Amino acid sequence: MTAEDSSLDFVSWIRSNLNKNEFLFAAAFWWIWRDRNNDIFHQDDPWSKEKIVHLVQHAAGDFSKVVTNQKHIIPSSLQYNWEPPPMNVCKVNCDASVFENGQLAGFGCIIRDSMGIWMKGCSASIPLSSVLSCELHAILERACYGLGL
Repeated sequence: MTAEDSSLDFVSWIRSNLNKNEFLFAAAFWWIWRDRNNDIFHQDDPWSKEKIVHLVQHAAGDFSKVVTNQKHIIPSSLQYNWEPPPMNVCKVNCDASVFENGQLAGFGCIIRDSMGIWMKGCSASIPLSSVLSCELHAILERACYGLGL
């Protein structure tokens, strides 16, 4: 078996398990990863298997509740509705927000084609002047990237 075959088997295994119980499966992956990082960076505080199982079950349950009740949480008038650009045209969407400390802002940009397929994206934090200037910075960042500057 080649490495490529085993990676395809792994992808198939993930897909089949996602169809069974996606919340539990995703939570297990997340908390196993967190446990591995904890073992590396906090060697003096290992987590028991019981703790990991509890964290996985709790996270899967919480996520399931949120997704199940999501339609009741967000009023339809506030739901985001993305409109694709005309054929053979790309669309840049940018957004910015202010961090709680009030001194930094963050922005993100995404470029999608007329089919809505992600092409490029970026995000960063910058010193805050205003959310509008942060969004303009995001647009400038993508424009410079597109021009190769």
